Amino acid sequence: MVSMKDVAKRANVGIATVSRVLNDSGFVSKETRELVLKAIDDLGYVPNELARNFQKKQANMVGLIIPSTIQSFTGELTYHIEKELYNLGYHVLLCISNHDRMKELEHLEKLKSHQIAGVIITAPFMNVSESYEYKHLPIISIDRFLNQSIPCVHVDNFEASCRITEKLLEKSKKHVAYVGLGASENSIVQDRPRGFQEICNKHGRVHHIIETQYEEPLDTYLERVCSMTQDCDGYFFGCDYYAHKYISLMTTKGKTVGQDFYLVSFDGLSTNKDYPYALTCVQQPYEALSKAAVQTLMKRINQTDTEADVVVPYSIAKGDTC
Repeated sequence: MVSMKDVAKRANVGIATVSRVLNDSGFVSKETRELVLKAIDDLGYVPNELARNFQKKQANMVGLIIPSTIQSFTGELTYHIEKELYNLGYHVLLCISNHDRMKELEHLEKLKSHQIAGVIITAPFMNVSESYEYKHLPIISIDRFLNQSIPCVHVDNFEASCRITEKLLEKSKKHVAYVGLGASENSIVQDRPRGFQEICNKHGRVHHIIETQYEEPLDTYLERVCSMTQDCDGYFFGCDYYAHKYISLMTTKGKTVGQDFYLVSFDGLSTNKDYPYALTCVQQPYEALSKAAVQTLMKRINQTDTEADVVVPYSIAKGDTC
């Protein structure tokens, strides 16, 4: 663990000088201040309360920040992450941001007052610039790159989207559409419409990308999709939940999935088995993703080398919808 003494040695100044720079108290020349700040950055010294709590060896609590409890994807991950951590002797402190960047950052600040070993953030909303404040801490992300110092665990969304789009185009004879939430900066989810578009362009197929934001009611959005895609008989949904809702909507309009239109999606939720049809979809390996996330976090906690990009294999589930 890097100490204030190490910083002082690197900058060739006294510990008192480092303390004055950190607390912004007393006189320190501009040149000396820059030397100290450079040493802090080079060594990865983190003086705040969050770091001190993280570094206590007896800590057995892990913070888990998720965007929503309604989202099925995060629900599946939460179940498996808690199970993995419990088997290693850790308990989970669950924080929910409700897709609010400021609330997410507030949760991180609140965690400063708890004795925790590390943090897992699922689909984080914070800015990349804000993430650098936490780059030396045992934090990992799922499904979004923050910076090279915070590992990201995910499946290859681009490759998976290309493969599932190929399947869709084999069935579809008309235009096709990608339907899903607009992704935030550096989100892995951006690779889903990107992969869809890549394959459509490759085959010269006319296509639409119709995205939404959390503020738009889902029923309103799906009706909008329906009205905008009268020329389509193929759909790639960015998540299973939206796919199920759209199939239900089209059923009320006398349309049958797998006959009147074709549909593929992304996620492979365990709840898919509760429907009278089987989705053709990208199957995210929730247990494997959770294992990889927890193993990567343990490496961060133990201050061992970790990869910045941790990719977990996915599969394609063949169903009735395409």
